[in-house]
Amino acid sequence: MIPLTPIPYKNAHADFPFAEVAADVDMITLWPVVSGDSWTTFSPRAPTLILRHPWAARMLQMAADVTATGKPVLLELGLVRTGMVAWAYDVEGELSVVDGWGGVCFDFTSPEATVIADGYVNYAAWMAQTFQPAYLINFIEANLYYHDCGGQSASLGTRWWPFKTALTTQSSR
Repeated sequence: MIPLTPIPYKNAHADFPFAEVAADVDMITLWPVVSGDSWTTFSPRAPTLILRHPWAARMLQMAADVTATGKPVLLELGLVRTGMVAWAYDVEGELSVVDGWGGVCFDFTSPEATVIADGYVNYAAWMAQTFQPAYLINFIEANLYYHDCGGQSASLGTRWWPFKTALTTQSSR
């Protein structure tokens, strides 16, 4: 794992008030990964810690704001492209988003990957419960990872399928 050094995140929430946008759209699409993800807080070993995390406060506020519009929601949850989605940390009660923490071509056979797999499935379930989307997309852009990270790597074959199976099972609940 790469040492954690805060790097300004390239993307950011557009910060349009949902109430103002709602009049012009039929549906609101949310891609909350711009706020990073906090998978380890969703570990089965720490199920109650998430509500004290500043990332959770941001997500709960976003969910309340979008629900107040009365518009259906398309919620897109991502894990990886070539590199992992930025990680959301609690730094003395403030949200810190660290991009590039997993490096390019994250090793999905590493011990960290197991924690992330468990946490990601719980994260996806929590997000679905919190936002109650009309449409939910869980994406892992395996095509980019496959292309940029060596094609037929052991990491791709041994770690993608457990993620896919867990997400499919959880998403159907």
